[in-house]
Amino acid sequence: MLKMAAIAVILFSFWGCGKKSEQKASEAAQLLGRAQELINNQSYPEALTTLRDAARISMGIGNDTALANTYLAIGACEQQIGNYDSARLNYQFAGQYFHTIGNEHLERSARVVLADFYSLLGKDREALLLASNTATEAKLIPDQNDWYAALATVVRADHHLKQYDDEQQALLDMRQIDSVSHGNRAQDSLYRLLFRSVAAEGKPEEIHGVFQQWCSRATETKSSGGLASAWYEYGRWHQHAGRLDSAVHCYSHALDYLVGLKTVPLQVDIWSALGNIAYIERKFENARTYFANGLEMAEKFHRGASDILLRLSLLATDWKRKPHDSIDVHRRTAERLADTCRQIGYRRAEAFSLYLAGMFAEVQNDISSALSDYRQVWNIVRNSIDDADEEDDFSTLFLSGEGKDWIDPLLRYYGAEGNRDSLFMLAEDLNRHDLLNFMARLPVQTTNAALNNQIGDIQWKYQSIRLLDHEIPVALENGGKRSSPRLLYLAKQLTADVHDIDALVDELSGTNKNFALLFSLKTHALSEIRGALPDGAALVEFIPLEDHLQILLAKKDTANLFRSAVNRPYLLSLLRDYLQLMGELRLTTYGLRMSEPAALQRINELSSVLYSMLLAPISRELKSAQKLYIVLPERFSWLPVHTLRGDGGALGQRLNISYLPSADVLLYSEPQEHWVKYVVGLGYPGSTTWDVEYELKDIRSFFDKAPMFFDTAATLPHLRASQYDLLHLALEFFLDRSSPGNSHIVVADGRPAYGTRDVSLGEMLDVPTPEILVFSNISNIPGSLGRYAPLLFLADGTSTVITSMWQGDRRAKKAFGEGFYTNLYMGTTASESYFKSVSTMAKSEDLNHVQRWGLYYQFGK
Repeated sequence: MLKMAAIAVILFSFWGCGKKSEQKASEAAQLLGRAQELINNQSYPEALTTLRDAARISMGIGNDTALANTYLAIGACEQQIGNYDSARLNYQFAGQYFHTIGNEHLERSARVVLADFYSLLGKDREALLLASNTATEAKLIPDQNDWYAALATVVRADHHLKQYDDEQQALLDMRQIDSVSHGNRAQDSLYRLLFRSVAAEGKPEEIHGVFQQWCSRATETKSSGGLASAWYEYGRWHQHAGRLDSAVHCYSHALDYLVGLKTVPLQVDIWSALGNIAYIERKFENARTYFANGLEMAEKFHRGASDILLRLSLLATDWKRKPHDSIDVHRRTAERLADTCRQIGYRRAEAFSLYLAGMFAEVQNDISSALSDYRQVWNIVRNSIDDADEEDDFSTLFLSGEGKDWIDPLLRYYGAEGNRDSLFMLAEDLNRHDLLNFMARLPVQTTNAALNNQIGDIQWKYQSIRLLDHEIPVALENGGKRSSPRLLYLAKQLTADVHDIDALVDELSGTNKNFALLFSLKTHALSEIRGALPDGAALVEFIPLEDHLQILLAKKDTANLFRSAVNRPYLLSLLRDYLQLMGELRLTTYGLRMSEPAALQRINELSSVLYSMLLAPISRELKSAQKLYIVLPERFSWLPVHTLRGDGGALGQRLNISYLPSADVLLYSEPQEHWVKYVVGLGYPGSTTWDVEYELKDIRSFFDKAPMFFDTAATLPHLRASQYDLLHLALEFFLDRSSPGNSHIVVADGRPAYGTRDVSLGEMLDVPTPEILVFSNISNIPGSLGRYAPLLFLADGTSTVITSMWQGDRRAKKAFGEGFYTNLYMGTTASESYFKSVSTMAKSEDLNHVQRWGLYYQFGK
């Protein structure tokens, strides 16, 4: 909420306007005073009208400083009610105006406001650039207050971007400023940020060191609240690491320091954390006591969001304590809480309330009501963007404890009915929800500026939805009443933003159909996907349920469900074992070591077992298929289905397999594939010792004029100036699912000293789009190219994406390249060239180990 100090700055700006303008300045000042009253009452639309009237007066008397300040106030007011588009425009306008009139201090203040706003909306790179420049300028002047404010935004952006060394240096500067200029008032808050930074970085010695420093400072200043905060953060770190006994010990210490302190909302968080741990340990009586204590504190301190969540926690805990008691009362309570959450737009709590209500309806055998509740749950979740704070939410804990996901009840019901159409759409919904969560947070830079702007607008809207989902419980938690005007405004804006996504996607479809499909909330029916299948092709979706696996196999004229009697936990444990062994460096790098016979034997065993579970039920149907498309659920990660062995051999040896990140890829537009004439290779070892020239130069045996970029020439500008049908990359790629903007390749910076440059995944589209992309990832982290990057390249117009999924050995890469380029040179399509190369390797006596011939995956049509 806007502070009186903010309005005071604006009022001050009217002084000295001259005698002829004094009357108008006075009128504007009165309007601003009235606006502050309206803001205090959360009457934001009326406050905005009043502020705009004040802006017109300021413009009329030529008081530029007052005008810019008023627009800052308008932006802050718009931000309070979730109108983030308008807030951004007003913040930008104010900053530009301050720059025009030469008021450097106010311009810096406006830049900090805008940078902080950008960080809230997930635009951390833009926020960091703006805040860093402002901090440097303020430091040189020096202006301690501007420097401190800018550094606060630098810290937030660096943390989101996982640039922890930079974050900690900024925090050190803030602590020094606080010590010199602010009387150490913010030391506890800064220690909290420092602790969270070193905890996220994962360096135990530094974590313990910061904790000890924090406790020492709090002891010296006799700050019981500071000691409680330190022990609470220490407990959270232990809890996230799975050391529950240590976490309870820390939380107990934190509570001891809060004895006698009457207004410390931290107690609510501690009681909630203790309740969560007791629930994890299935000590439901203890959990109930802790949650009840937390609820008492939440009511006392008027923490509305905690109030709702703790009531839901108690509801779930009571059900676990006595599963058959008071079900009707539990159901009515859950439905009432769902209605409350719906009115204020608290969507995650609404989803959890409805989930519990559906669960209780099932116990009462009211299946119709249960399905209605579960459908509402999934509609909320599928239209949301995940937030990092959700891992501490009790709903996440509850679902994890039950071994379920939000969508599981619906999958279970439609699976029991054999409803293939609904099962397909739900499986795709779940799959696309994961993909969209990544893509909505990934900065995208293609060669088309207009397309970039449209994608940016959609991503901004998704981030607006994420922030609104965060701001509503924050407003409720900070004393906001459930009927407060601000909560109603935020809820209304949330509904409008979700609706706006459809309009923006429709607009994008006129520019680029593929990206429109990628960012759309719509899931296409099975009949549409079947219609897009080529003749002779089959599509497989694996749908792992709690107690069995559903396998959907679709062809152009048919679609059938098959059942595999394997429960999900057991299946996923086998998958994890298989993936761990497939990516094991001892087995994949520099040739197979036959000193690892046990590992190789286990791989073969798992391959056969997984084949029997995943493919044996559909093996008869696959015999007539000419090509197989596989959509892997997110739970299956980068599972190499093509390497699974059964019915006389591995699937990938006898059938051309292509992976689809989403079935929607079959609807993508793509250029007509033609004879490959132009090939370009780019290789850079990065931090590895990989011989990229060895890997790529064999291409010239087939395409003798193919340009090759190595060493300082391995840069994106060289690709921008090149012409190619096929682009072959041999680079390090790093995936960061939690912060997609950090996903990057490592190339040269183009300087003689052989420096490196990290190019973000989204920026990799800022080169001519290849018809075919071969991406050899030389990182030693397996699976990075299994899902998100191929989808982005396919959306950009590449027809076929071929990627390595583990580091592999040089012999395997050389053999694959020889086979692939031989067939490609003879005019075979990229897909057939891939299949022939893999099949030949699998039949070779010295290449038939699965880690060699199974190294490359094919994505696309």
